[in-house]
Amino acid sequence: GKLKQFLEPGTYRVSIWPNENGDGYVGTSSGEFTITAGAADIVQDLSLTKANLKLEISPAANAKWGNVSLVNSNEEDFSSSITESGTAFILVPAGTYKVIINPGNPSSAGGYTEVSNFVVTGATQVSQVTLATGNVTGTVSPSSDSQNGLIRVEQKIVGLKTYWSQLNLSSRITENGAFTLSLPAGT
Repeated sequence: GKLKQFLEPGTYRVSIWPNENGDGYVGTSSGEFTITAGAADIVQDLSLTKANLKLEISPAANAKWGNVSLVNSNEEDFSSSITESGTAFILVPAGTYKVIINPGNPSSAGGYTEVSNFVVTGATQVSQVTLATGNVTGTVSPSSDSQNGLIRVEQKIVGLKTYWSQLNLSSRITENGAFTLSLPAGT
């Protein structure tokens, strides 16, 4: 692929995000370059970077089109979308992380999942993760008016000010009015 763009004078970099081809390539950025008025065209080659971590998330039917993040003790976040086959590719430095998975199609069979103390070696690594099953269930009535609706979760935050914070957790309501959520401890 080629990119041809007219840029005003300034300092830039180019970021490329590959398609969901399953080959394990991740977003890649060029180094900085500067455009000056009247200067010659800049030509650069950029090779996509391969991920060093492949997560195979099951059940794939729940995981697909969701998001996975690895967060270290410095609150640095490395994330990726989840492919239709339940796979996520991430380039992440060696270390210990909390893995947070927000599936694209959460249900009682597989929902929001956290994995603590997940070790990334820095070398090429393939790991399997099974989504958590629901730990909060219920029924919304009338079901005829709630089917296909959305359940969202809020957490009460108590401090100098008490407020409700909406979490990135949700579940669809079935045609029978049922819902299942997988909540982490403390929520």
